[in-house]
Amino acid sequence: MKGKKLHHLLQSLNRKERKQLYYQITLSRDKRYHYLKKLLDANVVELVQLNELLHETLEDDLRDKTKQEQDKVIRRLVSFFCQIIEDLLLTNHLANNIKNRNRLLTEIAQQKQTEVLQKMYLDKTLKLADKESNNALKNLCLDWQINLYGQQQKDKNLKIIQALLQDKEKYINYLYHEQLSFFYRLLSIMYLDDIRLIEKNVGIKPTYQKLEDLAKESVHPFYAAEYKITKARFAFFEKDFDRYIQEAETFIQQMPADTPKLESLWRRIYFLKMVVGFQQGQLLSQLLFFAQKVVHIGWTFHYKDSFSFFYYQLFLLLSNQAQLAEEESIQYAHFFYTEDTLFYKQFLNGLQLLQTSQSIEYHHQALRIFSQLTHSPNYYISLWSKLLELKIHYELEHVFLCKSLLERIKTFLHKNRHRPFTYEASHFIYTCYRKRLSNKKLPSKRPLLPVLHQFIFDKI
Repeated sequence: MKGKKLHHLLQSLNRKERKQLYYQITLSRDKRYHYLKKLLDANVVELVQLNELLHETLEDDLRDKTKQEQDKVIRRLVSFFCQIIEDLLLTNHLANNIKNRNRLLTEIAQQKQTEVLQKMYLDKTLKLADKESNNALKNLCLDWQINLYGQQQKDKNLKIIQALLQDKEKYINYLYHEQLSFFYRLLSIMYLDDIRLIEKNVGIKPTYQKLEDLAKESVHPFYAAEYKITKARFAFFEKDFDRYIQEAETFIQQMPADTPKLESLWRRIYFLKMVVGFQQGQLLSQLLFFAQKVVHIGWTFHYKDSFSFFYYQLFLLLSNQAQLAEEESIQYAHFFYTEDTLFYKQFLNGLQLLQTSQSIEYHHQALRIFSQLTHSPNYYISLWSKLLELKIHYELEHVFLCKSLLERIKTFLHKNRHRPFTYEASHFIYTCYRKRLSNKKLPSKRPLLPVLHQFIFDKI
């Protein structure tokens, strides 16, 4: 099949872009634009259709040509169409993206050795780099400035170059720690979900002392704070977590109030406190406090995070605030949830049905939801749905189905024993149901149960 890229480009066009292409077509006498119009008019959905239309459109041009020559003609036309669309996309992007526009114009002026234009575009790019706290762009601008003043070879430029070199040293530090702190933050987040990542890459996990040393080396307090939060995140399942998160919080409190993206650091602090509190079975009032903080920051500063909003809604339901949960969902769900994360909303709907009514019909409705969610791509939603499905069948006295479900849950937990978050509590719930169905006593030793697991346990 030919034209895979062209097919995706055509599918990506919005109404405005299609209108722009039609306008371009009216201005050209090139017959290839006429062929492009045919493709736009056809509104092709499948790649097969595109190939059929290309052969149909080029029927006269392909006549009396060999297979190889026909293939060459089609590929050239497809390449031409791709270039036309890509040029339009780039033009629109540059028109709406001043940062990239001025950066590219600076490079062009530098290549043409037009110093006046280079300085004009460079000044604009510098202002945007400072405004957006873009360390990579600032570093690039410093290189251009040093090169620009160095070429002039004027004595009065010596002090300017010295100052620029000092800035360059500082921004090299910024950029280094920006990248490294991001890497360790990402690593620690993935570690929370799957400890195999560290086990299979021995040495990739930094020591707590290394993170502390990096925090001291960072000239910018933001990246120092990132290292401290990451240290707490790596200690998520350890007793030192509380001490490390408090150290990070104290450090952030001492940072200047106008530090760029300061709110993102607070959001990380509150999120970690929320999920640790959930794991450790802390009071709902405390979990709600942190969840509300995370959601408020997300809404105010446009951080789209389905997971945090799900927790907030979950805690509201479990604290018998279904009405408030509904009101908040109406106001914020469209922002936090996407088409790919609607399973969170479905889970909450199932829980509400199960929680707010003793009607058998409502139980069956909830059961249908959780049965579907057991196949969710999200591991935790899948696991918790299995436990809730088991709870409903148990309460409906479906003993045979319960025993079948227990085997599935046992296998699922065994396959995912490398995921420590809520694992112990989930395994405990499984064990309790297994013992109940075997008419045996429940385990005397009970782990700390997250509020959701406590809700499941209460009627065992």
